[in-house]
Amino acid sequence: MAGPETSRMKRPRKEMRHLVEFPVEIRGPKRSFEASGRDLAFGGLRVRYAVHHLAPQDRIGLTLHLPVGRIEIVADVRWSQRTSDNWEENVGLEFIHSPETRHRLHEIIVSLESGGLRQIQRKTRTVRNTKA
Repeated sequence: MAGPETSRMKRPRKEMRHLVEFPVEIRGPKRSFEASGRDLAFGGLRVRYAVHHLAPQDRIGLTLHLPVGRIEIVADVRWSQRTSDNWEENVGLEFIHSPETRHRLHEIIVSLESGGLRQIQRKTRTVRNTKA
């Protein structure tokens, strides 16, 4: 159950998320810091970091460090949730695309979908069959 540190805007997902992990630099309203980018989609990204500096509705600058190069992009914070140990925070970001970022990110997503970006650390989920 979500506590007071959790805020989430309920909207259905429109696009497929890619379970990847890569470094992200965040330029927030009060300070800059590094995070781990996860769950990349054309419209946004989930990041995880160890400090608690972002709140829903903050507009931030990002540098995505991908194997094919860096992408500078602006995003709005849509939700934030602290992890159960209260040491890290997951944050959902919605990209504010320019024509250039729209084109570059589209190329990266197409490459991910075709298996062309194997250098990005992919997370895999193991499903165990409990039936004997």
